Amino acid sequence: MALQEIFPDPVTVFSARLPDEPPCLLTDIAVIPGAFVVIDNENKNAKRFNFQMTLIDLVKLEDPCGVTKLSLSSHVAVTQPQQHVITFISVETGGKMSISSSRHTNRKYQSISCLDEMRLVAGCCELGHGSVDILTYEGDVLCSIERNESKSRIFRTPASLTCFAGRYVLVSDSGRRELVCVTTKGELKFVHDPHGTPSGVGVTNTGDVYVCIYDKGVVQKIDVNMGTTCDDCLPEVETRFPLATCLPKDRVLVITEEMPSDRVLVVNLDAYEKTFKHGPTLKLSNIHLTIDSSYTEERNTVNQVNSTSGCVNTDEDCTGK
Repeated sequence: MALQEIFPDPVTVFSARLPDEPPCLLTDIAVIPGAFVVIDNENKNAKRFNFQMTLIDLVKLEDPCGVTKLSLSSHVAVTQPQQHVITFISVETGGKMSISSSRHTNRKYQSISCLDEMRLVAGCCELGHGSVDILTYEGDVLCSIERNESKSRIFRTPASLTCFAGRYVLVSDSGRRELVCVTTKGELKFVHDPHGTPSGVGVTNTGDVYVCIYDKGVVQKIDVNMGTTCDDCLPEVETRFPLATCLPKDRVLVITEEMPSDRVLVVNLDAYEKTFKHGPTLKLSNIHLTIDSSYTEERNTVNQVNSTSGCVNTDEDCTGK
């Protein structure tokens, strides 16, 4: 059953805080078959909730931060930056949530997203060393996207990121207060000023980007096909310092909030748009990518910035070959 059928209301809210547990810090969330995996950095665990909002089980970790569901797998990958580790956790339906393995990394990765069945994308937020790296599942760096042609750093704090169309990486850089789009080859496609501090970011298969604006408590929508921006696309949804988000393919937006809130908001975008028809006026943006219906090819790109970044100490195509 699709998430839109499970959550037919425009907005559903549940708590990820367990009885007798201190306030949560919900740094990331992932949707897997039949469940949510919620990362609670404050209580040092990864929790699995079913779609009836009941805790199934949890795994204790030392410094859990980011999470992503792996392609063609019943596992999620969780970053633990202070330990320089990416931990792989089995979340097989009907089975017990358990740690399968851990991979040590040279950098402290905070954000993470699955690119395909062989590669991950991870963001390093270390002071003065901000980067977005393409990794193998073993934790080896295939490509490090750090600097543009003028040798200036592209990222300061890539605290959230997501992949789409098989070749793009959207990066929410809270340090620079920018939303940055790069390709897996290291090309800089656009830089967007959200007029606030961006946090969680997700994208639909039609090219609609949803980014949480932490300090404004709103969710901004960007249409990368049309080059338009909606400053507050969910005005009826009251968020308290939205922190992380994920967006499965069936147009359901899932949002966590900064502590002391323990809320997780599930927004059925189609139901929301039908219920609340009158939204803010779209504003022109400097963004314009065109993505085909199969979600695998860029057809046209306009208004891109003039600088491009390069892959560092590796082959340009980031495949490691």
